[in-house]
Amino acid sequence: MARALARLLLPLVSAWVPIAYFHAVFLLYYHKILISLGWAGPLFIPTVLYETLATRWFAKNYGERRASGTRFRGAFVANVLMMAAGYCVLLILPVYAMQTNPWFKFLGYFIWRLCYILCRSVGIFAIISIAWFLTIYIYITIKNGKLRIFISLGLPAILLFIFFIFQLKTGGMGAASVESVIKKKGIEYIYGNHEIIEALSSGNIENHKCLAGMNGKEKKKYRIKIVKKPRSVIYSNSNQKIYSFYGAAWMPDMDTNYQIAVQFDLNTKKIETLISNRNIRNIGYSDKYIYFAPWYDFYIYEIDKREFKINKKIHRQIYDDEYDMWDPVAVTPDFTLPLIYVGTEFNPVIACYNLENGNMEWVIHLDKEGIVNNESGGCTFIVQDPQTHLLYMHTELPGKIVELDPKQHKVLRSMEIGNSFCSFMTYNPANRTFYLQSGLENDLHAVSMDTFQKTRTYKGEYHARRMQVDNRRGVIYVLGYFSGTLFPVDLKTGKRAWSIRVGGRPEGLDIHGSTAYVHSMSGVFRVDLDALWEASGKWQGPPPGPEDAPDGISGKSGFAMR
Repeated sequence: MARALARLLLPLVSAWVPIAYFHAVFLLYYHKILISLGWAGPLFIPTVLYETLATRWFAKNYGERRASGTRFRGAFVANVLMMAAGYCVLLILPVYAMQTNPWFKFLGYFIWRLCYILCRSVGIFAIISIAWFLTIYIYITIKNGKLRIFISLGLPAILLFIFFIFQLKTGGMGAASVESVIKKKGIEYIYGNHEIIEALSSGNIENHKCLAGMNGKEKKKYRIKIVKKPRSVIYSNSNQKIYSFYGAAWMPDMDTNYQIAVQFDLNTKKIETLISNRNIRNIGYSDKYIYFAPWYDFYIYEIDKREFKINKKIHRQIYDDEYDMWDPVAVTPDFTLPLIYVGTEFNPVIACYNLENGNMEWVIHLDKEGIVNNESGGCTFIVQDPQTHLLYMHTELPGKIVELDPKQHKVLRSMEIGNSFCSFMTYNPANRTFYLQSGLENDLHAVSMDTFQKTRTYKGEYHARRMQVDNRRGVIYVLGYFSGTLFPVDLKTGKRAWSIRVGGRPEGLDIHGSTAYVHSMSGVFRVDLDALWEASGKWQGPPPGPEDAPDGISGKSGFAMR
């Protein structure tokens, strides 16, 4: 039995030993124990020596010709070339790239966890693919003694790439048609890509306004590509309009615009758009205005809600010669003062801008202050306490909650939360508690601002990008990014009361009283929460009225800033 198990596993294990070694060497560069890439060549020599023994062992024990034959030499050369390619992809390229793009530090450090989450995100497709891989592995490698390296390493890499494209294009296991979403009682489809395409094809160019490009001039090319990358959604009761936002982190054709923001009039069904070739991640808003800061643009934009046009452009005042990556992921206007706070993820800063004169009031370089490490893992969320007006933000690498005084623009307190990557954070002023969803675990942490300590950990969902507290029912609504579901977590028991499908990669949630607005790859939906609670048979507390304001305050969507 032991020998049979060893024969089954040893080819796979032997192929992955060099990969573990490559990652160990990468960590030496990540922690700056090694600095120069000149070490990359000598550090590949142990792989060649190991592969000599591994190829000879495989040829001897798995039906190949003797190690001294031509077959061995050919297999050895092919295996070393494949290992060299893997060395370049897993070590040399990330080490070189992370000198200018800190994302590779994060990607390289958590690559195995991210691969696991990617497999989870495609659901049954991953299980079928793994079963197919094992069948190929047993038939070709074990029984016929062939292609040890390709089957053990190359095939899984190809499958992971297919998973990524499948998840990116369709939404993975969260993907759902409009018809399947609205089958559930209480869910109504409002609009989506079909309606946006019709509006953009109507020829009425006045309804489709362009943001400024990198050169600071209004773009005149109106070649438009529709993208299904949902971001935030806002419902405005005052003018009966819905605003949905879109982003694509990678747009290879910079001459092509795409819808970055859409205004939908609930009365007239008219659609207007703002188009750009820039990516936006998160937005903030007030009663009259919407704020966002596109990646690699020169400006932070103030959008007038009533006329849906650019009301003001504020120059970022952080230049490429001192800051080679401008990727804002947190945009939050102040509750009372004409200020806006912008946080970036890599080469991390938090900057404060005056909305009246457009000046940058102050900027804190988080890496220079020792809040984050290695010029990476920046400020991903900013929220403001409505009473104290102090700012709270989450930072990555290491994962911290940081308390900041915006008047003195200095850090007051900080604590490590244990999440190097947080996919969402929301604040409940009623009990002065932050709720943080881990991007790499199911863990949903509650952190008290009074004690600055973690008080409880719930089971949330991997990489959920939106949450909102409902104090009346004692729950927090979680929008599952990979599962494509919306569900409430009971804050007392930690259990889920019910769950509904809302479409692939949902990233927009705005709750007003008993009505939730959800934005996914399937479109924008109106959800009657009362109907869902009644159908579940788990009604909790008095139902909120339509005039009730939401409870949670989010650094991503500014839920309490109407």
